[in-house]
Amino acid sequence: MTQFDLTIMSKKFQSKEFEIECRFHKFKCIYESNEHRQMICQLELKQMTIESQVERLLMKTHIEQSVNQI
Repeated sequence: MTQFDLTIMSKKFQSKEFEIECRFHKFKCIYESNEHRQMICQLELKQMTIESQVERLLMKTHIEQSVNQI
């Protein structure tokens, strides 16, 4: 696991929606996959915001990798 301790809470492939929980953050990841298996994630942070762009990018990358592993 990464420093974010992400856990995919629910896998709803029909609605293309994931609910993901982080240590202090709870947010929803809405994704669509194209022929190149690229993921587009839209994050809605519920409690705290991720201030650093680097942290945001790392989290986005980790989410994409986690989703791809399912």
